[in-house]
Amino acid sequence: MIDLVFYASQASIAKRAKELGWKDIVWMFGKDSYFSKEAEKVENRALFLDVKKPSDLKVLRKVKKHDLVVVKSNGAEDVNDAIVSSKEIDIFLDLATVTGRDHTHYRRSGVNQVIAKNAFKNKQVYAINFARILKYENDKRAKLLGRVMQNIRIMQKYKVPIMITSMAKDSYGLRKPKDLVAFSKVLSVKASTKSVIILGDLLKKKQDIKSGKIVREGVRLLLD
Repeated sequence: MIDLVFYASQASIAKRAKELGWKDIVWMFGKDSYFSKEAEKVENRALFLDVKKPSDLKVLRKVKKHDLVVVKSNGAEDVNDAIVSSKEIDIFLDLATVTGRDHTHYRRSGVNQVIAKNAFKNKQVYAINFARILKYENDKRAKLLGRVMQNIRIMQKYKVPIMITSMAKDSYGLRKPKDLVAFSKVLSVKASTKSVIILGDLLKKKQDIKSGKIVREGVRLLLD
C-alpha cells in the first residue's frame, strides 16, 4: 500500500506514514522543485502539475520516463481534454469543480464518455483526492462528492483504474490505508481494496523502465 504525498514535510510524513501502516510513499515535487538536485536523489518521486491551461503540459517533454506524473486539473473542459489525451500522464485528479449549477438529469462533473475512453486508451489512473474533499464543507462538499461519484461511475463503466490518495502536505493530512479504502467503498468504488494498491503497480512499472526491463511500451526484456 503506497500513498501520494508532497515532499515539503518529508521527515514528519515518512515517520507518520509508517505508524499508520503505509508500506511506502511516492513523493511529489512541483514543476520547479522536480528539476532540482535534491529531487534527483529521492527514490519514488513524481512530478506534480497543477494545470490551469493546456500549454502547462509542455513541461512533460522534459520528464524522465521512469518518474510518475501526477496532474491536477482546474476543471476546465479544454484542460480535462488535454490531460486525458496525453500519453505522458500516469495519474489525474480533480476534473470536477465545485462551481456552477448541475443539470436536472446529470451533474457538471467534468467527465463524459469521451474523457473516460481517452483515459483508458492512454492507460491513465483516475485518483480521488481525499484532501480536496476535506477542504470543503456543507453544500460545497456535498456538490463535490456528488460530482466525484458520477465520475467514478463513468470511469468504471469504461474500465479506467481508480485509486484514492490522501495528497497530504504534512503529517496531519495522512490517513490510515483502511480508512481510505472504507471511504472509497462509500463512494461506490468497485473492488475498493485495490484503490490503495494501484499506485504500487504503477511504481513497479516505472522501476522496470528505470532498470531497463521495459524498453518501450509493451516491450519487456526477459532477464535471468
